[in-house]
Amino acid sequence: MNAVFEPVLSDAQAEPPLAPPPGRGRPRRRLVAVAATLVVVGGALAACEYLGWPFLAGPAERLLSQATGRDVALRNPGESSGLRIHLLGGLHIAAPVVTVAGPDWRAATPTLHAQGVRLHMRYADLWAAWRSSRQEDAAAAGSPASAAASSAATGRAPALRIRSLVADRLEADLFRQPDGRATWQLGKAGQSASPGAGPATLPEFGYLAVRSGDLHYRDAGRELAVDSHLQLVEGGGGRSRLVAQAEGRYRKQPLTLELVSNGVLPWVAPRGDAPAVQMSMKGQVGGARLSFEGTVTSALTLDGLSGRFDLSGPSMAAVGAPVGVTLPTTGAFRATGTLNKQGDVWQAAVTRGTVGNSKLSGDFRYDISPRVPMLTGHLRGQVLDLADLAPSVGAPAPQAGEASKAAARADGKVLPTREFDLPSMRAMDADVEVDIAEVDLGSAFSEPLRPLRARIELDEGRLTISEIDARAAAGHLMGSLVLDGSGERAAWRVDLAWDGVRLERWLKQDDAGTSKMAASAPARDAAADAQPKRQTKMLAGSLAGEAQLEGQGRSTAEILGSLQGKVGVALEDASVSRLLVAKAGLDIARILGIYLRGDDDLPISCAVADMAAAQGVLKPRSAVIDTPDATTWLIGEVSLAQETMHLQVAVAPKKFSVASLRTPVEVHGSFAQPQVKLSTGPIVKRVAAAAVLSVAAPVAAVLPFFDTGDASSAKARGEECRKLARGYGKRLGEKARE
Repeated sequence: MNAVFEPVLSDAQAEPPLAPPPGRGRPRRRLVAVAATLVVVGGALAACEYLGWPFLAGPAERLLSQATGRDVALRNPGESSGLRIHLLGGLHIAAPVVTVAGPDWRAATPTLHAQGVRLHMRYADLWAAWRSSRQEDAAAAGSPASAAASSAATGRAPALRIRSLVADRLEADLFRQPDGRATWQLGKAGQSASPGAGPATLPEFGYLAVRSGDLHYRDAGRELAVDSHLQLVEGGGGRSRLVAQAEGRYRKQPLTLELVSNGVLPWVAPRGDAPAVQMSMKGQVGGARLSFEGTVTSALTLDGLSGRFDLSGPSMAAVGAPVGVTLPTTGAFRATGTLNKQGDVWQAAVTRGTVGNSKLSGDFRYDISPRVPMLTGHLRGQVLDLADLAPSVGAPAPQAGEASKAAARADGKVLPTREFDLPSMRAMDADVEVDIAEVDLGSAFSEPLRPLRARIELDEGRLTISEIDARAAAGHLMGSLVLDGSGERAAWRVDLAWDGVRLERWLKQDDAGTSKMAASAPARDAAADAQPKRQTKMLAGSLAGEAQLEGQGRSTAEILGSLQGKVGVALEDASVSRLLVAKAGLDIARILGIYLRGDDDLPISCAVADMAAAQGVLKPRSAVIDTPDATTWLIGEVSLAQETMHLQVAVAPKKFSVASLRTPVEVHGSFAQPQVKLSTGPIVKRVAAAAVLSVAAPVAAVLPFFDTGDASSAKARGEECRKLARGYGKRLGEKARE
């Protein structure tokens, strides 16, 4: 059997092995080829990434030039070494030199020249910049109307976003034209202006830091020209500090600034991502001075700013103008406190503020993100001297020298003629609560307003002081004031009411008379001095009233010169010096008697004044004081437009007098030089009659000086006064008590 099967086995063993199916080895070879290719390409990419892609210098310059709309050079002319580009995680460029050319209208000066630069941009930002450039090219190739519409739709040129930029040395030319074009406005927007173009914008930086450099800033529209230099000064122990100095002019006033920080100060850093750097700053614009000690995370945007400040200047307005904050014109101003900034919001806590003799404090928040910046806060104070606010209405400051005060009256005018700064009233909006412990009204008043509460609102140029609540001399003052500066001429309106103000406490008054008339004999002097003197106030009583007035103009003088409205006052529970009434009526006999026995209070049965204003002329429709001895009234007018007065005070005695020269007292002339005189007509008649009678009998010469009084006139005026007191005066008091 073995023999039988042996050939068969031999034949089987002799057959060749079976070949694999055709095509089964090709995928393996492809995988090997792909893997080898990937290894080679990956190795090449890794090598290029490691070497910094030296051959991409030209394409990178072209890409950045297209993204910025300017010629960008990453190398010195004729050099190719030193530039390193990395593409992982965005575009990273480390260049010995970076130069960004200026726009066509300022091509002679590079906008930026930096050395030792490390730049990082995200691909998404590069893509957005490239698309924006293409859209601008398309708009420019189309009609001018489409280009303007595109600009108006965006509102402003799209900002180029740079994630980080660090430079050892930088020199920048920052120049803005009056039409809004700026060297830092990259893209086509910076090359030409259009009527609808928005404001120039800086590139958006995630992080920007410079070790040293020079910045030249010119803004023709803002009248600002600044040259600054910054330098990182190395110190011992590896410590360093950045010193920046700037000089220039702002609105024709000299400007200086000095800044010192510990370490490299980030010019721009992402909010909340950068560490705070200790810094100190001192600056001056004209007479305004600022010093600051604290920390900051971004030098250009001042994000993360936090520290203490000391601010001073010749006026609050001068201090607020450089930063766009509308403040009243005052005397010399100084404030200290803490200052913080996060994003677009500034917060200040003024722990101590002085304006002349005023002592103020408060907490304020200033938000620049709205279309019109908004100031809110709470103003407090120990004392406010009203005279310190005099410059806000055009009057000289209390600290002004005699020369400046004399110059203000050189034209014979007393009312302030300096025009209001109406544009500054439209620069921001405001809502500030006011709580002042004491308001000093001036030397004519014995008691201040204590306290004063109000609300100040500024809305599109319309200043409103509402919710006025003030107390003085047991009385109450309330109402509102409005100054509308939204137009070319300011519109002023006042609506005030007061009640219960005790005049003897509120007004400073000299004693009307003494207890005894002085005599030459020493014994009589001693006797008079030994007796207590009775001190009588010239006028006492509870004052109630209201004022509803309005006017228009560019200054205080113009507003008062166009005054319309009414003013009314009523005096209750009142008395007047008996000596004052006798002097007003030139009652010589009564004057002598009062000096002999002493002055006392004369009750006032009625006292009302009802005045109307029209075209700047104030006229008393009725102004009467009625007492048991006499009735006194006022007639005439006061012209606020011409700053003149023509007034007459008349007295009608109710009792007989043996010696009187009764005649009206006239007050006339200008506000600057008023004149008080007696009406000579009645006196001349009495003297002439006395002269004639003295010829017949010398004793008869005294007869013309006898005064039997004028009971009819006194009665008529008294009835008029009481009628007003029952109606008008009562209404005033009720309104003031509401």
